Amino acid sequence: MFSKHPTRNLNYKQVSKLIRQLEPAIADRFLFIDDPSANRSQLLAAMAQMVLDGELQEVDTGRFRAIPEQLYIEGVIDITVSGAAYVMNENFEDDIVIAPRNTGTAMNGDTVKVLLYAKRSSKRQEGEVVEVIKRAKNEFAGTIQINPKFAFLVPDSNKSNIDIFIPLSKLNGAKHGQKAVAKITEWLPETKILPAK
Repeated sequence: MFSKHPTRNLNYKQVSKLIRQLEPAIADRFLFIDDPSANRSQLLAAMAQMVLDGELQEVDTGRFRAIPEQLYIEGVIDITVSGAAYVMNENFEDDIVIAPRNTGTAMNGDTVKVLLYAKRSSKRQEGEVVEVIKRAKNEFAGTIQINPKFAFLVPDSNKSNIDIFIPLSKLNGAKHGQKAVAKITEWLPETKILPAK
């Protein structure tokens, strides 16, 4: 039952109903038609054993759910001005919500692999970017900011969530405050500062 409903928290009444609907042969063999308290005891004992065996978790008193398997999806990320992001996937009716701290080095429009979190009731599905599969682009327009030992390109796009580091030797004559185009030379994992020229 729980594998067919991996994100639902079920109590013994819901499990009993699902068994009767989806597995009538099992219901006829193991459930007592006229004795609800015997059914309750038997189902709770079976679910308690499944918790001990590591197959279920008890999320609240008398409510159980399957131990979530790690589930991944792929899709194109859309990063908002606030830094929050959404990934669309054809298997989900709504977008997957990605908190700003969980976008990794993904940029707006990249194709990403997302680890799905266990779904909380009445909330949208959430996840975390674990891999950038394909970059949407490697060149970015923006404004040069020069410091004594290094420079940055501040992207024009308000959907950019990274800093683009440019060594002073790679500025090619660009001055502080000028518009420029930078090409990412290396995508470093786990950082939001990317080297460019």
